Amino acid sequence: MATSTTKLTLFHSIRLTRFIRFALASLKLRTILLRSAQIIVLLGQYKNKSWKRKLWEIVITLTFLRPLVDAYRVSTNQEDDELVVDQLAELCFTKAGEMGFESIPGCVLQCYVYLVNKEQAGSFALLSIATSCMTTGFASAMISFDMDVDVTRRKTQPRFYGYIPGEQICFK
Repeated sequence: MATSTTKLTLFHSIRLTRFIRFALASLKLRTILLRSAQIIVLLGQYKNKSWKRKLWEIVITLTFLRPLVDAYRVSTNQEDDELVVDQLAELCFTKAGEMGFESIPGCVLQCYVYLVNKEQAGSFALLSIATSCMTTGFASAMISFDMDVDVTRRKTQPRFYGYIPGEQICFK
């Protein structure tokens, strides 16, 4: 969201109103699609739970608190046998959805605006693009890292997980 605000501020400062309108419409559409996809996933994830719990999870999603709640659940090692996938996998689904629906399309739009209006966009646009790319890359790397250092995954699938060497990395 911060990179979207930076992008819109940049577009406004260099008087690219048509790109501002497109960026706002794109941001709204991507947000609606991401929240819809997250709701569909969580309805599958919480299929064995009551409708009250499902509605609570939908409220968490619609108030943009899903990444925070998922991170809290993973960091406190909350376990629930009635869930389809564990909390870490749910967190990774959330991160991947945010990358696919928000980060990557936003970065592509910034690249397009820069290529079409190099002289107007200036070097700040390149800084914004680089920041977006690095943030997306970091989120992707963290998904891989989190899944790889998970003790349960290393024990059940040692030939797949374990590309990050060392037993001292795994948390018990």
